Amino acid sequence: MVGNTGVDTFRYVEKSDSFRGNSDFIKNFDATQDRIDVSALGYTGLGDGTDGTLKVIYDTALHRTYLKDYEADADGNRFEISIDKNVAKTFTADNLIVADASAAHIELVGLAPADLHPIG
Repeated sequence: MVGNTGVDTFRYVEKSDSFRGNSDFIKNFDATQDRIDVSALGYTGLGDGTDGTLKVIYDTALHRTYLKDYEADADGNRFEISIDKNVAKTFTADNLIVADASAAHIELVGLAPADLHPIG
C-alpha cells in the first residue's frame, strides 16, 4: 500500500486483512497527517498489544515500524501492519482510528422463530 500526498486513511475491516507473516506494508506513511482505521476490528488504542490494544515497535534490521496485536485469533494469526521507515517515535493515538472503548460488545447468538414475533 502506498500513501499519496495529502491525508491518507488506511482502513482495516477484518483481522485477516493483515497478519503476522502476511502483513500489509505501507509506504509513504506521514505520521503528521495519515491515519490507520482499525475501529471495525475492536481495537481501543495503543498499548502493549494485548487486551484490545496495538503495540508500536521498530525493527532496526528491516527498517520498518510495526503495529502488532500479540493475541492470536482462533486460527493462530496475530493482526500486524508494517510501515516503511521508523515512525515509532512519531506515531501517536492521533494516527489511529479506534473503536469506542465504552461501547458494550453485543453478540448475536440466534434468532427466535418467526411465529414468536407477532405482528400487529
